[in-house]
Amino acid sequence: MKAIFERKPDFNFKDFTIEKTVAVPAEVFEGMLKHPLEDRPFITENISLMHQDEDGVYHCLLVTGRGRADGILVESEGYGYPRYASYVPEAAALQYPSLSKWNMELASAVDFIITEGTAQTTEGNWIIDFEELEAWTGLCVDGKPFLQEMFGDMLWDRPETADVIIDDGRIDIAYYLDFCPNVSEKLQEEGAGSEMKMQ
Repeated sequence: MKAIFERKPDFNFKDFTIEKTVAVPAEVFEGMLKHPLEDRPFITENISLMHQDEDGVYHCLLVTGRGRADGILVESEGYGYPRYASYVPEAAALQYPSLSKWNMELASAVDFIITEGTAQTTEGNWIIDFEELEAWTGLCVDGKPFLQEMFGDMLWDRPETADVIIDDGRIDIAYYLDFCPNVSEKLQEEGAGSEMKMQ
C-alpha cells in the first residue's frame, strides 16, 4: 500500500465542487503524479471553470486516468498547472455519491461484526442472521447476493477474520483467537498448536 505523507500536514478540509471531469490516458495521469507542477493542455483549456468563490468553495476539475480508480482535484487559479490540488484515492466516490454511501454502510456493518463478535465470542466464532444485522446496523443484505459477496470480501480483508460463511440467511464468522479477549487460555493454546501444525 502507498500513501502521501507531508512534512507539515494541513488537515483543514476545504469545500469544493466538481465543475468537470477530465479522463486522460493512464500514462498522462501517471506523469501528472510524478511532475505535478508541469503545465497541462487540458488544464489550460478549462481555466475558466476553476476558481475559489466568495464563500471559499473551490471549483475544480476532477482529473482521472483511464483504467485507474484514483484521481486528482485541480484548482489552477488561472494557471496551466495544478496550483491547488488534492489526490483522491477513490475518485468514483466523488462522481457517484451513492457508491460512497454504500461503502460507508458496508464498512460500518463490517466494523460492527468484527468489534462485537471478537468481544462476545468465548470460542472464536460468532453467528449473526441477516435480520439481526439489519436491526443493529441498518444494512439489509437479504435477497441481495452481490451485496452479500461484497460484504464477505470486506470481512475477509480484516486481519481478525479466519473464516466466513454467508448462507441460509446468516453470517457465520470465525476469528483468530488472538483478537478474542474472552476466549479461554486453554482454547488459545489449542488454537496456537493447530496453527503450528498447519505451517
